[in-house]
Formats: sequence, structure tokens, C-alpha cells
Amino acid sequence: MAKPINDGALSGALGNVVFVNKGRYTYARTKPTKVKQTASTKAAANTFGWVSQQDKKFRFALTQAYTLITDSYYAARHRASMAKALNASVPPASLALNMPQALEGFEFNSQVPWTKTCRFYRAFTQGDSHMAACLITALTLG
Repeated sequence: MAKPINDGALSGALGNVVFVNKGRYTYARTKPTKVKQTASTKAAANTFGWVSQQDKKFRFALTQAYTLITDSYYAARHRASMAKALNASVPPASLALNMPQALEGFEFNSQVPWTKTCRFYRAFTQGDSHMAACLITALTLG
């Protein structure tokens, strides 16, 4: 779907025509009939799909366990953090290599950062059974 950009030009596809902006020029070209994928782009697409599936399962488990108030980019931001946690760039991808340190400090809602709303911090640990635990330190009054 073509969208207008700042100077009134279009960017994106409209039917069989693709609008491309390069510098101060806008070009229109036909949409390619077949996308040429190399072995590395196919591998990257497979990795992205695998990470997305794992992230979807993780986020589903989180929303079942906790009531989260998230922003509109939460899923995309979390998927990027999950890709780092899964170490998807090094085959075979593994949950045990970087988990859960890559997810530490993740903000569920970037509009309301944790450090501005709470003065206590969560700690993550990982046991031998590959289970991650999120611990919140005990609060004391006064």
C-alpha cells in the first residue's frame, strides 16, 4: 500500500506499481513478478520465522501469567530482544546461550519506563532445567 510521505510523494506499492524514493527523486516502477532470494536471504527468512514463533509463545505465556500494559511497538521490540536472547545469528540457535540476560531491562511499555514508575528492580535467574525465573526484591515500608 502506497503512503504519502513528507513532501507529498508516494512511497510503497499501489497495485502493480511501486514508488521508490531516492534522494529528492521519486521513481515509479512495476512490481517484480518473482522475488529473487539467495541462499542467505532464505536462511535469514527462516531464522526470522523461527524467532517469531518462539517469541509469540513466550509473549503468550507472559500475557497469561501477568496483566501487561504495553505500547503499540511492544511485539516488534520484544521480537528483536528475543532474537538476541536466542542467539539466532549463530547456528544452531539456542535458548541457553544468552537467555535471559538479553531480555534484562526490557521495557514492556516504552511510554512508561520501569525506572520512572518503580524504584525496585527485577532479577532474572536460570536454573538447570532451562527455566527462567523473574524475581522482584521484597519491598519494605519506610
